[in-house]
Amino acid sequence: MPNSIKNTIQKPEVSFWMAIILPLLGFAVMWGVQTTKVNSIDEKMNYRNNKYEEQEKEYEARFKETDVIFMQIQVSLAEIQKDIAYIKLALD
Repeated sequence: MPNSIKNTIQKPEVSFWMAIILPLLGFAVMWGVQTTKVNSIDEKMNYRNNKYEEQEKEYEARFKETDVIFMQIQVSLAEIQKDIAYIKLALD
């Protein structure tokens, strides 16, 4: 049986088609591997982009909270300054 396969492969018409088909199969496999790599990199980029956007929203919310706290501190300081000015005026 192996001898008949060897004889079949050595025929000119079979070797002609094998010379065409095998590189095409290799190219198809290479294409599939590269496509898989690109898809994997694309998924990683999308994941990291989504994480970045989530963190950006979280930080913006924290900054808004901080701004509110600073505004409250400024209002409190203004009230204290007004009270100090009133006390100075009353003592004079």
